[in-house]
Amino acid sequence: MQIAECIASFLVACRAAGLSPKTTNWYAGMLRTWSEAVGERWLDPDATRGFIVSLQTRAERYVHHPKRRVHDGGLSVFTIRGYVRTVKRFFKWLHDEGRITVNPMTRLQMPKKPKLLPRAITKDDFEKMMESAHLARDRALLLILRDTGCRAAEIAGLRIDDVDLARGVALVCGKGNQQRFVFLQPKTRQALTDWLQERGTFANTDHVFTTQKGNFTLSTVYQVLARRARDAGIEGRFNPHSLRHGFGRDWVLSGGDVSSLADMLGHSDIETTRIYLRFNTAELQRLHQQHSPVRD
Repeated sequence: MQIAECIASFLVACRAAGLSPKTTNWYAGMLRTWSEAVGERWLDPDATRGFIVSLQTRAERYVHHPKRRVHDGGLSVFTIRGYVRTVKRFFKWLHDEGRITVNPMTRLQMPKKPKLLPRAITKDDFEKMMESAHLARDRALLLILRDTGCRAAEIAGLRIDDVDLARGVALVCGKGNQQRFVFLQPKTRQALTDWLQERGTFANTDHVFTTQKGNFTLSTVYQVLARRARDAGIEGRFNPHSLRHGFGRDWVLSGGDVSSLADMLGHSDIETTRIYLRFNTAELQRLHQQHSPVRD
Protein backbone atom coordinates (compact mmCIF):
# COMPACT_ATOMS: atom_id res chain seq x y z
CA MET A 1 0.00 0.00 0.00
CA GLN A 2 1.55 3.28 -1.16
CA ILE A 3 1.18 6.33 1.04
CA ALA A 4 0.83 8.71 -1.93
CA GLU A 5 -2.13 6.71 -3.27
CA CYS A 6 -3.78 6.65 0.15
CA ILE A 7 -3.44 10.40 0.58
CA ALA A 8 -4.81 11.02 -2.90
CA SER A 9 -7.84 8.82 -2.16
CA PHE A 10 -8.38 10.56 1.19
CA LEU A 11 -8.41 13.98 -0.47
CA VAL A 12 -10.94 12.78 -3.04
CA ALA A 13 -13.13 11.52 -0.18
CA CYS A 14 -12.84 14.91 1.53
CA ARG A 15 -14.02 16.70 -1.60
CA ALA A 16 -16.83 14.18 -2.09
CA ALA A 17 -17.95 14.78 1.51
CA GLY A 18 -18.38 18.47 0.73
CA LEU A 19 -15.31 19.87 2.49
CA SER A 20 -14.25 23.23 1.13
CA PRO A 21 -11.30 23.47 -1.29
CA LYS A 22 -9.45 25.49 1.36
CA THR A 23 -9.82 22.72 3.97
CA THR A 24 -8.91 19.99 1.49
CA ASN A 25 -5.82 21.88 0.35
CA TRP A 26 -4.87 22.41 3.99
CA TYR A 27 -5.05 18.66 4.58
CA ALA A 28 -3.04 18.04 1.42
CA GLY A 29 -0.21 20.35 2.46
CA MET A 30 0.06 18.94 5.96
CA LEU A 31 -0.06 15.31 4.84
CA ARG A 32 2.58 16.02 2.20
CA THR A 33 4.96 17.50 4.77
CA TRP A 34 4.28 14.67 7.23
CA SER A 35 4.70 11.90 4.65
CA GLU A 36 8.00 13.34 3.40
CA ALA A 37 9.29 13.41 6.97
CA VAL A 38 8.29 9.87 8.02
CA GLY A 39 8.94 8.19 4.65
CA GLU A 40 8.53 4.41 4.63
CA ARG A 41 7.79 4.44 8.38
CA TRP A 42 4.46 6.16 7.89
CA LEU A 43 2.60 3.33 9.67
CA ASP A 44 4.89 3.58 12.69
CA PRO A 45 3.47 5.91 15.39
CA ASP A 46 6.98 6.48 16.77
CA ALA A 47 8.03 7.99 13.46
CA THR A 48 5.09 10.39 13.63
CA ARG A 49 5.93 11.25 17.25
CA GLY A 50 9.46 12.04 16.11
CA PHE A 51 8.01 14.31 13.45
CA ILE A 52 5.94 16.10 16.11
CA VAL A 53 9.03 16.58 18.27
CA SER A 54 10.83 18.20 15.35
CA LEU A 55 7.88 20.55 14.89
CA GLN A 56 7.92 21.40 18.60
CA THR A 57 11.58 22.33 18.34
CA ARG A 58 10.64 24.80 15.62
CA ALA A 59 7.81 26.05 17.82
CA GLU A 60 10.32 26.91 20.55
CA ARG A 61 12.17 29.12 18.07
CA TYR A 62 8.83 30.74 17.22
CA VAL A 63 8.33 31.61 20.89
CA HIS A 64 11.84 32.98 21.41
CA HIS A 65 12.06 34.82 18.09
CA PRO A 66 8.51 35.76 17.07
CA LYS A 67 9.68 38.45 14.62
CA ARG A 68 11.91 35.95 12.79
CA ARG A 69 9.37 33.17 12.38
CA VAL A 70 9.29 33.58 8.58
CA HIS A 71 13.05 33.17 8.35
CA ASP A 72 13.70 30.41 10.89
CA GLY A 73 10.67 28.27 10.02
CA GLY A 74 9.15 28.67 13.47
CA LEU A 75 5.71 27.19 14.04
CA SER A 76 2.93 27.95 16.47
CA VAL A 77 1.52 25.26 18.75
CA PHE A 78 -1.79 25.62 16.91
CA THR A 79 -0.08 24.65 13.63
CA ILE A 80 1.43 21.56 15.28
CA ARG A 81 -1.99 20.60 16.63
CA GLY A 82 -3.27 20.97 13.07
CA TYR A 83 -0.70 18.42 11.85
CA VAL A 84 -1.67 15.94 14.57
CA ARG A 85 -5.38 16.43 13.94
CA THR A 86 -4.87 15.91 10.19
CA VAL A 87 -2.81 12.73 10.62
CA LYS A 88 -5.33 11.28 13.08
CA ARG A 89 -8.21 12.06 10.75
CA PHE A 90 -6.34 10.49 7.82
CA PHE A 91 -5.74 7.24 9.73
CA LYS A 92 -9.29 7.13 11.03
CA TRP A 93 -10.46 7.33 7.42
CA LEU A 94 -8.05 4.54 6.40
CA HIS A 95 -9.42 2.35 9.19
CA ASP A 96 -13.07 3.17 8.45
CA GLU A 97 -12.48 2.35 4.78
CA GLY A 98 -10.94 -1.01 5.67
CA ARG A 99 -7.57 -0.12 4.17
CA ILE A 100 -5.86 -0.89 7.49
CA THR A 101 -7.09 -3.37 10.09
CA VAL A 102 -5.61 -1.53 13.07
CA ASN A 103 -5.29 2.23 13.50
CA PRO A 104 -1.71 2.83 14.76
CA MET A 105 -2.43 6.49 15.55
CA THR A 106 -5.28 5.91 18.01
CA ARG A 107 -3.06 6.74 21.00
CA LEU A 108 -1.29 9.63 19.32
CA GLN A 109 -1.78 12.50 21.76
CA MET A 110 -2.70 16.05 20.84
CA PRO A 111 -0.20 18.65 22.12
CA LYS A 112 -1.71 20.83 24.84
CA LYS A 113 -3.02 24.24 23.88
CA PRO A 114 -1.03 27.14 25.32
CA LYS A 115 -3.05 29.21 27.79
CA LEU A 116 -2.80 32.46 25.90
CA LEU A 117 -5.15 35.41 25.95
CA PRO A 118 -6.97 36.03 22.65
CA ARG A 119 -5.10 38.75 20.76
CA ALA A 120 -7.93 41.21 20.26
CA ILE A 121 -7.91 44.67 18.73
CA THR A 122 -8.02 47.43 21.32
CA LYS A 123 -11.01 49.76 21.45
CA ASP A 124 -8.74 52.77 20.92
CA ASP A 125 -7.18 51.24 17.80
CA PHE A 126 -10.59 50.39 16.39
CA GLU A 127 -11.78 53.97 16.90
CA LYS A 128 -8.67 55.25 15.14
CA MET A 129 -9.36 52.95 12.20
CA MET A 130 -12.94 54.18 12.05
CA GLU A 131 -11.73 57.78 12.00
CA SER A 132 -9.45 56.96 9.06
CA ALA A 133 -12.29 55.27 7.13
CA HIS A 134 -13.57 57.96 4.77
CA LEU A 135 -15.26 55.49 2.40
CA ALA A 136 -18.77 54.33 3.31
CA ARG A 137 -17.76 50.80 2.31
CA ASP A 138 -14.81 50.70 4.70
CA ARG A 139 -16.87 52.04 7.59
CA ALA A 140 -19.55 49.42 6.96
CA LEU A 141 -16.94 46.66 6.78
CA LEU A 142 -15.26 47.69 10.02
CA LEU A 143 -18.54 47.96 11.89
CA ILE A 144 -20.04 44.69 10.75
CA LEU A 145 -16.85 42.82 11.69
CA ARG A 146 -16.77 44.52 15.09
CA ASP A 147 -20.52 44.15 15.69
CA THR A 148 -20.90 40.48 14.75
CA GLY A 149 -17.53 38.81 15.31
CA CYS A 150 -17.88 37.18 11.90
CA ARG A 151 -15.00 35.59 10.07
CA ALA A 152 -13.57 37.53 7.13
CA ALA A 153 -14.75 34.89 4.64
CA GLU A 154 -18.29 35.07 6.02
CA ILE A 155 -18.45 38.81 5.41
CA ALA A 156 -16.75 38.61 2.02
CA GLY A 157 -19.45 36.15 0.92
CA LEU A 158 -22.38 38.06 2.40
CA ARG A 159 -25.20 38.70 -0.11
CA ILE A 160 -27.65 41.58 -0.16
CA ASP A 161 -30.66 39.25 0.04
CA ASP A 162 -29.24 37.77 3.25
CA VAL A 163 -29.30 41.13 5.05
CA ASP A 164 -32.51 42.45 6.62
CA LEU A 165 -31.65 45.98 7.69
CA ALA A 166 -35.17 46.67 8.96
CA ARG A 167 -34.90 43.84 11.49
CA GLY A 168 -31.15 44.16 12.02
CA VAL A 169 -30.43 40.55 11.06
CA ALA A 170 -28.04 38.94 8.57
CA LEU A 171 -27.66 35.31 7.50
CA VAL A 172 -24.03 34.24 7.10
CA CYS A 173 -22.51 30.99 5.85
CA GLY A 174 -19.67 29.72 8.04
CA LYS A 175 -17.34 26.75 8.14
CA GLY A 176 -18.77 23.55 6.71
CA ASN A 177 -21.47 25.59 4.95
CA GLN A 178 -23.22 26.01 8.31
CA GLN A 179 -25.58 28.98 8.28
CA ARG A 180 -26.41 31.17 11.27
CA PHE A 181 -28.03 34.50 12.00
CA VAL A 182 -26.02 37.44 13.29
CA PHE A 183 -27.46 40.69 14.56
CA LEU A 184 -26.74 44.31 13.70
CA GLN A 185 -26.81 47.32 15.99
CA PRO A 186 -28.37 50.58 14.65
CA LYS A 187 -24.93 52.10 14.02
CA THR A 188 -23.94 49.14 11.85
CA ARG A 189 -27.29 49.12 10.06
CA GLN A 190 -26.89 52.80 9.20
CA ALA A 191 -23.36 52.25 7.90
CA LEU A 192 -24.56 49.38 5.71
CA THR A 193 -27.48 51.51 4.46
CA ASP A 194 -25.08 54.31 3.53
CA TRP A 195 -22.79 51.91 1.72
CA LEU A 196 -25.54 50.10 -0.20
CA GLN A 197 -26.99 53.43 -1.35
CA GLU A 198 -23.57 54.52 -2.57
CA ARG A 199 -22.81 51.12 -4.02
CA GLY A 200 -25.91 51.06 -6.20
CA THR A 201 -25.80 48.23 -8.71
CA PHE A 202 -22.24 48.59 -9.94
CA ALA A 203 -20.33 45.41 -10.76
CA ASN A 204 -23.67 43.64 -11.35
CA THR A 205 -23.25 41.46 -8.27
CA ASP A 206 -25.49 40.46 -5.40
CA HIS A 207 -22.68 40.61 -2.83
CA VAL A 208 -22.75 43.33 -0.19
CA PHE A 209 -19.06 44.17 -0.37
CA THR A 210 -17.53 44.79 -3.77
CA THR A 211 -14.77 46.64 -5.54
CA GLN A 212 -14.79 48.02 -9.05
CA LYS A 213 -13.22 44.73 -10.14
CA GLY A 214 -15.80 42.47 -8.50
CA ASN A 215 -16.73 40.80 -5.23
CA PHE A 216 -14.67 41.00 -2.08
CA THR A 217 -12.43 38.02 -1.40
CA LEU A 218 -10.77 36.98 1.83
CA SER A 219 -7.62 38.83 0.83
CA THR A 220 -9.62 41.96 -0.03
CA VAL A 221 -10.92 42.16 3.53
CA TYR A 222 -7.37 41.91 4.87
CA GLN A 223 -6.15 44.55 2.41
CA VAL A 224 -8.86 47.04 3.40
CA LEU A 225 -8.08 46.62 7.10
CA ALA A 226 -4.35 46.95 6.43
CA ARG A 227 -4.93 50.25 4.62
CA ARG A 228 -7.12 51.54 7.43
CA ALA A 229 -4.52 50.53 10.02
CA ARG A 230 -1.71 52.15 8.04
CA ASP A 231 -3.62 55.41 7.61
CA ALA A 232 -4.51 55.42 11.31
CA GLY A 233 -0.94 54.67 12.42
CA ILE A 234 -1.96 51.43 14.12
CA GLU A 235 0.87 49.10 15.15
CA GLY A 236 -1.18 46.62 17.19
CA ARG A 237 -3.44 43.81 16.01
CA PHE A 238 -5.92 44.86 13.34
CA ASN A 239 -6.68 41.84 11.15
CA PRO A 240 -10.22 40.37 10.87
CA HIS A 241 -9.54 37.74 13.52
CA SER A 242 -8.45 40.39 16.02
CA LEU A 243 -11.87 42.02 15.56
CA ARG A 244 -13.49 38.61 16.05
CA HIS A 245 -11.45 38.14 19.22
CA GLY A 246 -12.44 41.64 20.32
CA PHE A 247 -16.10 40.76 19.91
CA GLY A 248 -15.68 37.61 22.00
CA ARG A 249 -13.70 39.32 24.74
CA ASP A 250 -16.12 42.25 25.03
CA TRP A 251 -19.09 39.87 25.07
CA VAL A 252 -17.76 37.98 28.06
CA LEU A 253 -16.45 41.03 29.90
CA SER A 254 -19.84 42.72 29.60
CA GLY A 255 -21.56 39.72 31.19
CA GLY A 256 -22.53 37.62 28.16
CA ASP A 257 -22.56 33.83 28.59
CA VAL A 258 -20.23 31.49 26.72
CA SER A 259 -23.00 29.31 25.30
CA SER A 260 -24.63 32.24 23.51
CA LEU A 261 -21.23 33.47 22.36
CA ALA A 262 -20.52 30.07 20.77
CA ASP A 263 -23.73 30.44 18.77
CA MET A 264 -22.83 34.00 17.78
CA LEU A 265 -19.37 33.00 16.58
CA GLY A 266 -20.51 29.82 14.83
CA HIS A 267 -18.40 27.48 16.98
CA SER A 268 -19.43 23.85 16.70
CA ASP A 269 -17.55 23.00 19.91
CA ILE A 270 -18.08 25.23 22.94
CA GLU A 271 -14.59 24.32 24.16
CA THR A 272 -13.27 26.52 21.35
CA THR A 273 -15.20 29.44 22.84
CA ARG A 274 -13.78 28.97 26.32
CA ILE A 275 -10.62 30.81 25.28
CA TYR A 276 -12.58 34.00 25.92
CA LEU A 277 -12.86 33.08 29.60
CA ARG A 278 -9.16 33.85 30.08
CA PHE A 279 -8.53 37.28 31.55
CA ASN A 280 -5.53 39.42 32.30
CA THR A 281 -4.99 40.86 35.78
CA ALA A 282 -6.65 44.21 35.07
CA GLU A 283 -9.73 42.49 33.64
CA LEU A 284 -9.97 40.16 36.62
CA GLN A 285 -9.71 43.11 38.99
CA ARG A 286 -12.50 44.93 37.16
CA LEU A 287 -14.70 41.83 37.27
CA HIS A 288 -13.95 41.46 40.96
CA GLN A 289 -15.04 45.04 41.57
CA GLN A 290 -18.29 44.35 39.74
CA HIS A 291 -19.18 41.00 41.25
CA SER A 292 -17.49 40.66 44.64
CA PRO A 293 -20.04 40.00 47.43
CA VAL A 294 -18.39 42.71 49.55
CA ARG A 295 -18.26 45.42 46.87
CA ASP A 296 -19.50 48.89 47.80
